[in-house]
Parts: sequence; structure tokens; C-alpha cells
Amino acid sequence: MVGGGGLEEGEDSDFLPDLQPQIVGAWKELCLPEQWKESKVPQFVILGSGRFCIARFFFFPTTNLDDLSH
Repeated sequence: MVGGGGLEEGEDSDFLPDLQPQIVGAWKELCLPEQWKESKVPQFVILGSGRFCIARFFFFPTTNLDDLSH
């Protein structure tokens, strides 16, 4: 579910027509460092048991592989 400025977590209750999903948690959009850029379109990944995640892919420039360990 998408809410005011962020994503929300809910329970699907097996999609019973008489029941509305209940929001059980919410989180705000990720604030990226300025040098990070999205490299692919975000992917919706179904984890099973009514759970999912959004996978996002980023590119950030580096001049040295040693920079990744800090």
C-alpha cells in the first residue's frame, strides 16, 4: 500500500471480501546520499505468507574498491 509520503505494511487476511486489510506498520521513503543513483526500476518481490519487499538497485561512483570497506 502506498500512503502519504511512504509505504505501509498490511495484512491481507487471505483477501476476504468482507475484511479490509489492516495496516500493521509504515515506513518513510529512503533518503539516499547525494552520490547514489538508482540503476534499475524497483522490483516488487513476493516473499510468501502475505509478505513482500521492494528491491531497489543503486549505483554510486567510487575511484577505489577499498572505499567500499569504509
